[in-house]
Amino acid sequence: MRKQSLTITGLIVVLLGFILNRSGVDVGPDKLQTFVEVLLQLGGVIIAWYGRWRHKDINLFGQKLN
Repeated sequence: MRKQSLTITGLIVVLLGFILNRSGVDVGPDKLQTFVEVLLQLGGVIIAWYGRWRHKDINLFGQKLN
């Protein structure tokens, strides 16, 4: 079985949050809408960071390793 790239998955989630923000999709009250958008974008960044860290490309603080 082939491993899925968490970096690509994370970036896709970030893009979904961005698209949700720009498309005018109404999730509910403004604060809920903003919360969902930020949650998607932060989740995507965390997934991408974790994938790079797990692959040993970066350290815990995001600095690139050799």
